[in-house]
Amino acid sequence: MFFILLGVLAAYAQPEDSVTYHGTDELWWDFSRYWDEQYETSLSAFRTSQGSYDMFYWYQLYDGKVELPCFSFFNLRYTYHGRYNFEEQVVQHRVEPIFRLYKDFYAHAIIAPFYEKRYDEIGAGLSYRPSTHNWLYVYGIMSGFDHNNSMRHVSPGPARDPYEVLPYRLEIEGRGELPWMKTRLHAELGTHSKQYLDWPDSSWEVWKRDHDRSEVWGRLEFQPIQNLWVGSLAYWKREREQTLWAAKDSVIADTLHHRWIEPYVVWSPTERLELIAQHRIWRYDRGFDSLHYRRDFNILSVKAIWNPVDFLFLHAGYQRQWRYRYVDEEPEDEVWDIPHQISRLVFNGEFRFKSGVMFIVKEGIKANEFAKTFRRFHAHTSVHVYIPLGFLNELGEKKGEDKHGA
Repeated sequence: MFFILLGVLAAYAQPEDSVTYHGTDELWWDFSRYWDEQYETSLSAFRTSQGSYDMFYWYQLYDGKVELPCFSFFNLRYTYHGRYNFEEQVVQHRVEPIFRLYKDFYAHAIIAPFYEKRYDEIGAGLSYRPSTHNWLYVYGIMSGFDHNNSMRHVSPGPARDPYEVLPYRLEIEGRGELPWMKTRLHAELGTHSKQYLDWPDSSWEVWKRDHDRSEVWGRLEFQPIQNLWVGSLAYWKREREQTLWAAKDSVIADTLHHRWIEPYVVWSPTERLELIAQHRIWRYDRGFDSLHYRRDFNILSVKAIWNPVDFLFLHAGYQRQWRYRYVDEEPEDEVWDIPHQISRLVFNGEFRFKSGVMFIVKEGIKANEFAKTFRRFHAHTSVHVYIPLGFLNELGEKKGEDKHGA
């Protein structure tokens, strides 16, 4: 039994470990600086990123928002976020009544319903929105506020797990822009929650669980000289959970640290040509009570974008990733049949129409071995779509005259 357990621990893997181009794909699926700016500075828009994981799965991301002017002092905002990947499947709807307090200052109420009511969220916030390019939101949110209420008609047993301390979080959204600088920030700072199993007739199975989660990502870039931008993206996430069975004197723990930094340089030598170089340094670190898993990536991407006609942008580039995986600090070479280093060429066709609609198709070409490039060249596909919904802002009394929002 001891040797079986050792074999299980040694073979531990995250689902994405089986994806050869996982690191380069993650870089590829992100929206470009231009696409991010179009979405961030609009009141109403929709965008999606769809990427091939492997023969079985698609990576999918959906973002949508609509802000409707109802009265001179009142707007109604709706946002949608959906994300499907190996790590999580998340769908969030949020409704925000927005009240103008004074000039560019607003008060927000938040209602976020979920299919399972016990995950419902409510909250309130304040915002300062002088323009669509510069804004700051600060929210206080109660997560799972309906969880204990949903337990009222559940008998004590394995399905009855109320909170002693509900989870709360401080949420910050901000964007700032000057002629020579741009910045973007998103932060979710969670508090410590406590949950327990309410089953007094089975003390052997009763447990208590502590949990907290925080996440921060952002972008900062500068223009030191004309036509040159230097900046970096960054991401950090920490999620910790510990479940204690007092009668069994045992603990199950799971701690995730996920972070990366991605410096980049963007140079436009002419009006129709843009050159981009970026490099992501990425660590995924997960600790259980029984083992410690770590995965490190270094991902290089260089790309040229040519604009031959107004609506068409042609991309060509090269990507290379270095990936290393460890279980209990031991490299997992012997159980992992994926190369540590792999390369591919990328060719994208991007369309930007006068309506504001944008569409891009990305195709990868294997570049690790010359012979394989021509024998079986395909190395994943990605598709992005952006649709502006500005016409919705003309509904209501303002007729599109409100300049505020995010």
